[in-house]
Amino acid sequence: SAQFNPVSIHFFCFLSLFVHPVPCSIGSNDLTQLMLGCDRDSGELVDLFNEDNSAVKTAIRMAIEGAHRHGLPVGLCGQAPSDKPDFA
Repeated sequence: SAQFNPVSIHFFCFLSLFVHPVPCSIGSNDLTQLMLGCDRDSGELVDLFNEDNSAVKTAIRMAIEGAHRHGLPVGLCGQAPSDKPDFA
């Protein structure tokens, strides 16, 4: 059977906001890794990991807007929302 890692689960949750709305939480760390194709725990790629990347912020904004269009709650978790109050 297929196994899902946290990134694929968060990505599925993100996509579901546009196809079949369900309440969910957006994990900024996982979404950043997915969008930028880098692992923040990899010594070789850690410099590429940036939650302030415009593509990541756009994806988060789109997911939140999609949830709100359907009257659904959506949470935002991860390092950036924890460390940078203006990120959220």
